[in-house]
Amino acid sequence: MKRLAFYSIVGQAFVAMVLGACGSASGSSRACGRVGKMEMVHAADYAPCATEIVAALDSLRPPLEEFLAGDDAARDRARIAYGRLRGLVHQTRMARDFRSMRPGDEVVRWPDAGTRAFNAAVFEALVMYTPALGWKRSADVDPGTRENFQQGRKAHDEARQLLGQIH
Repeated sequence: MKRLAFYSIVGQAFVAMVLGACGSASGSSRACGRVGKMEMVHAADYAPCATEIVAALDSLRPPLEEFLAGDDAARDRARIAYGRLRGLVHQTRMARDFRSMRPGDEVVRWPDAGTRAFNAAVFEALVMYTPALGWKRSADVDPGTRENFQQGRKAHDEARQLLGQIH
């Protein structure tokens, strides 16, 4: 059941990334832009971008927590931080790698296990944080969205830990 909910959320996140209100220009980065142009990304090349991605996750979490705790005004701050994060992820072309994964596919663009694990954690955090931004009032947020947020927090913490393997 949780796996099905995860894939449903992945679909929602993909739509949000494509059609979201926040432009990717707010999430532009020279470091992540370089990564997006690489055919093969090694940890040393990825480290500056990965650091920016974790910083973007770190700036998203507090306003998202505030919104879920009842501060409706924090939603706008969370949406801006989400736009930055989404823009950085878009620049790396990481989401494209996850969308193309089918049984038997091998993503060789990220040859280092640490970068692949980091990307998986970042992508999961992004996907799990996304549903909360769809609510206009914190009082209306359903328990499933709150559970997704908790899963996003775990993935976020994992991404922060995995950043050490990239440096």
